[in-house]
Amino acid sequence: MRLTRSITTAVLAMLTGLSPLCARAEETTSFVFSDTGITAEGSGSYTIDGTDLTISGSGTYVLAGSCSDGSVTVKKGTEGVTLVLDGLTLSSSTTAPLSCNKSTEVTIVAKAGTVSTLADAACNNDELYPDNSEAENAVIKCKDGSDVTLTGTGVLNISALGKNGIKSGSTTEEEGEASLTIENLTLNVTAAVNDGIHAEARLDILSGNVTVSAADDGIKSDYDLTFGTSESGPKVLVSKSTEGIEGASITFNNGNIEVHADEDGVNAANSDLAGYAFSLIVNGGILYVDAAAGDGLDSNGTIIFNGGTVYVLASAANDNCAIDTERGYTVNGGTVLALGSSGMAELPASTSQAYVVFNRQGNVWAGSEVAVLDAGGNTLSGITAKRNASWVFFTSNQLSAGETYTMNVDGSAAASAEALENGGGMVPGQPGQPGQPG
Repeated sequence: MRLTRSITTAVLAMLTGLSPLCARAEETTSFVFSDTGITAEGSGSYTIDGTDLTISGSGTYVLAGSCSDGSVTVKKGTEGVTLVLDGLTLSSSTTAPLSCNKSTEVTIVAKAGTVSTLADAACNNDELYPDNSEAENAVIKCKDGSDVTLTGTGVLNISALGKNGIKSGSTTEEEGEASLTIENLTLNVTAAVNDGIHAEARLDILSGNVTVSAADDGIKSDYDLTFGTSESGPKVLVSKSTEGIEGASITFNNGNIEVHADEDGVNAANSDLAGYAFSLIVNGGILYVDAAAGDGLDSNGTIIFNGGTVYVLASAANDNCAIDTERGYTVNGGTVLALGSSGMAELPASTSQAYVVFNRQGNVWAGSEVAVLDAGGNTLSGITAKRNASWVFFTSNQLSAGETYTMNVDGSAAASAEALENGGGMVPGQPGQPGQPG
């Protein structure tokens, strides 16, 4: 059974910058890294081999200093470990600078007022460098059955030259349940080869400030991916990616999420799962999706809008659309403004509020200002188009079915349409549907 994670008084002091007097409840073990070795102070369970540190017992371990070729490893099955990054700069030439082995329970804390940096080398990739037996394919590697939380009020920078920035393992019968949680801290991830953050089981980004630039997927979970809680949420920027956010089940509860992707912006999918009930659910927060050459929101199952504010800018190509599903999307609430192509455009399967579609009406060019106005000329929503669009979808509780609304482009009326309700069916491109190509 896993130990219940708790933040000790000592760690709380490091998180908040309170007086060290508040930290007397628990002794800590401190390490200072250098290129020539590691100095240690304290009585925790650990071993040191040159510039490599292995932790084998529960407790709080403070990591400081700078080392160009070293590593920290939490031994398999070790629980109740807190690693406090106190301005640590640590790189490895062959492996992950920080590894949480199988069935571990680890809290990684970025200490208040500090900046820590972890980086790997190109050979930390067992596909491109099969002779490197030490390759872990990530800067922070969390193996199967590991339960890892990244937290703190400091800054953590991750630079991945090998493969992934952060990689979390699978849930297995042998190793137990795996999860990765990110909260509070400022986390900057750059992955030059593959994914920024990838969890094979569960990934929760609850709060904090997360920025990701990745050569492949920005933020990915093979199963569950959640942003925020009902009370608060993170600020997330995926500044560069092939696919921005991907997960089998994605839930946006809260936060301010901005995604820039070369292909699909947000994708509820996993090609390895057969018969899975893929879903994308928006309950709250602000979601801005810029998909240059793909679908804006894509689900191999369903999409449900319950609340929040969503902006979607999809590809102008006719084989992509702003909202794309296999099993239909439902509008129960919230505000959605989506621009894309009319070629594969899809109407909601069911709605609890009205929506309006401007289909092949007006000239929406890249760079133009698009706004939806009510009969009194009041702007209900607006956005700057990133590329040409022939289909504009808008829904909000400010709309009334049967009323006529106007789409302005660069301040001039370009089209008008009547608000609809009760959905139009889920079949993409079905001729004769309201708002669909005939």
